[in-house]
Amino acid sequence: MSGTLATRTALRHTRHFLRRQHRQASTTAETAAKAKDTASSTVSKASEGLTRVTSSAGPAISNAASSARNALSRVGGRTGRLISFVESLIPPTIYYGRVGLELAKLTFQGQKMSPPSIAQFQQYFQPVVNNLRSPKQLMSSIGSFDPTAYLTPFGT
Repeated sequence: MSGTLATRTALRHTRHFLRRQHRQASTTAETAAKAKDTASSTVSKASEGLTRVTSSAGPAISNAASSARNALSRVGGRTGRLISFVESLIPPTIYYGRVGLELAKLTFQGQKMSPPSIAQFQQYFQPVVNNLRSPKQLMSSIGSFDPTAYLTPFGT
């Protein structure tokens, strides 16, 4: 009788051990699923927060711009007309700037061109920057400019 009791006890412990192992395996899968859900909810909450911050920053920036625009619109006389004229030029300038950029992109892609390297860009614009830094040289070179030399036809 004591042998059967020991066998029953061992069998019961084995069943209990197997049940616990099965529960742990299912718990691991459940934990992984919960972690995945938590990660996805965290990502969605973060994106919602970013959207909320972006949407709240947009009105603040536009409010500041509109208050500056209102302050400038109150200026009268010649200065007010100049400010309104400059403000009227901003939208078409932005539009044509974007159109020009897209056109340049299409041209570069169509002709399989590449933009100039930084060294080429610096080499080309360095004299311009130097002339702007020392306007006396620029004025002296303009003063010695002879337009008739460029207007005479070639070969004469």
